[in-house]
Amino acid sequence: MTIHEFPHLRFKYEDAGRPPILEAADMTLAAYIKGRDSIGHNLPPRMGKSTLIHILAVEFQAQGAPFVHAMTPWTSLASQLTSSDKITANLERVVAEGWDDTFVCQAMDVLPSTRYWQRQKKGADRYTLLATTIHLANYHSFVVENAVSLAYESSGKRPVIIVDEVHLMALGQKWADALLRFQQAGAYVVTMTGTAKRADDACILGFKQEPLSDWEEKSQVVTVERGIPYYKDADGLLVRVRNDKNELRKVNERRIVTVATGLTVGWDVAFSSGWMHGVNPQPQDFTVVLDGEPVAISGVSLDVAKKNLGRWVRSSECCRHLAAKGVEWLSVRRSRELERNTKMLVVTAADELGSRDDKEANVHAREMRRQIESAISEDPLLSEQDLLIEVCTSTTETGEPDEKAAEKLYRFGLTRTDDKGREPIDILIVKGMGLVGLDVPECKVLIDCSTFRAGPVKSQLATRPLTVWTLADGSLAPDAQIAYPCDPANHAFYESLALASGEGKERVVLEAQQEEVINEVKDPPAPLEIEDGSGRQIGYLDESAKWVEGDYDRLLARIHATWPETVNIRRITLIEMYRNGAFPDDAMVPEEPKPAKPKKPRVQDLGAELDDAEAFGAKANKIANEISPYAADPARYRETVRLLQSKAKQRCRLSPDLSVSNVQDPALKAELVKALNAAKQEVLQEMGR
Repeated sequence: MTIHEFPHLRFKYEDAGRPPILEAADMTLAAYIKGRDSIGHNLPPRMGKSTLIHILAVEFQAQGAPFVHAMTPWTSLASQLTSSDKITANLERVVAEGWDDTFVCQAMDVLPSTRYWQRQKKGADRYTLLATTIHLANYHSFVVENAVSLAYESSGKRPVIIVDEVHLMALGQKWADALLRFQQAGAYVVTMTGTAKRADDACILGFKQEPLSDWEEKSQVVTVERGIPYYKDADGLLVRVRNDKNELRKVNERRIVTVATGLTVGWDVAFSSGWMHGVNPQPQDFTVVLDGEPVAISGVSLDVAKKNLGRWVRSSECCRHLAAKGVEWLSVRRSRELERNTKMLVVTAADELGSRDDKEANVHAREMRRQIESAISEDPLLSEQDLLIEVCTSTTETGEPDEKAAEKLYRFGLTRTDDKGREPIDILIVKGMGLVGLDVPECKVLIDCSTFRAGPVKSQLATRPLTVWTLADGSLAPDAQIAYPCDPANHAFYESLALASGEGKERVVLEAQQEEVINEVKDPPAPLEIEDGSGRQIGYLDESAKWVEGDYDRLLARIHATWPETVNIRRITLIEMYRNGAFPDDAMVPEEPKPAKPKKPRVQDLGAELDDAEAFGAKANKIANEISPYAADPARYRETVRLLQSKAKQRCRLSPDLSVSNVQDPALKAELVKALNAAKQEVLQEMGR
């Protein structure tokens, strides 16, 4: 029996858009009916695990399961699972009718007794879905264990426990031990994760481990046009085989891999099937000083980047580049009628010192907020919208968002003021704790300035703006836009995402075709023969119309005969040659020369320019002395210097407290020096002069 044959619900594959969700539901129910005690699914982020949980809750209720208890890492996720709006949106995609009359859900922050799964109201329908955090279930593990046992004995049917983000608990840890006890008491345990790969290689409930050699044999080598081979790595991403098939054996150095007992959906399928549609990561390069020399971060080695990464991403230069790009995208999208609610998520690095002291905590997050506010102030559209920007980084001792942070996560998901007067947040700045389960369709702009470069957290981060947003006219919101620092490891990660998409595969095939064309042996083009008008050969021009061989004097003689006023000229341009009949036909008509563009000074040139320019401090002192001479009033002179420097830094989007000696970007140093002139006018205006 397949899931769409179950009589109580009518699933519509063509409307669901994501057949793997229904396939996972089918496998889960089949295993329950067969009497298995657990199943695990490896499903990529944004696939719709919450939709799957809601489908399973309805199906298990119809199967007579006493209760379905979903456990999540965070309170915010438990609240999302029991949100009536989310349940309605999820089930209307796949269910024809009838579910809304009987679906009763509850998010619990306490488990008072072993009968917590029963409605207290006499004669009331039983819960379709209960949701708590994993931490709460573990804390009350005795209550849950006895509730499972009691429900199983009284009904003869297994209760169901669903655990999302199960990769957080490895077998042998306290939370996993509690799940095993629930299973032994009679629960059917369904586990889900976006990655079965743990850093410690430990196994997780619902999954099994296989030797690497077995896994290699099962891994599918995909061949696309012109014979370019790919393999799926441990996370399901497509990786191009550049050398030979021996590279497959270098995919994973571990001897054991973890695989799902249920459904595994690779990232390549997720992208090509469309629910991760439109990922558009764009690298942002900026200049840093390394060993006294200015270099672009895109050009440094991987080892050098690893050593300096934290300092680079927290720098004002990085924050300024990323903030400007994110605000630019947000403004463009909000200018469109259907995308006026577009939101932006900013992921910053953890605190460098790990301090909870207010002065030292969230330094990076506060700097990003300041740079974003500065960029917004210069945008005509966004500066009038009174955008609400919040920093959301506080957690409890267990690492869960605390009450204040949970409130902000909730408000980031709002599109309008709710019935309690809570305002929606337009731009949210988070650290790692804000990444898991943050499903906000309107979030289509992401600034990734974290230090994550690989692993499950990075994967979760990169997919935050990929929740499908269906606009008012029924169309889907266009590409999600991600700005990230272009260091080698970060660029490689985002390139792998682009490669997994259908567009990425086409791009690689096109590159291969171009390489093939370039590598083909071609006969060099024949030079163009130039004759003197009587049929005698003068010489040759190459394919770019440059003189390569022959008697140049005879060529000039012909030009002089045709154009007497050039008789004293010993050199003549190709354009003049053409206009005066040097070419036999129009086949090699040279292009009119384009006006030369002014060359942008290279980084080294900027540095030299700055060396010759007045130093920032010296110029500020000179201007201050013109405004308020030191000899007349030293205190006022010093205050004028401070004002000039502060205003110049603000014009360059830098903190007034920042020491200019910490600025590494030569271009920014030049901008600071120039900004002192504008600052002078501001100070004079304030003084009424």
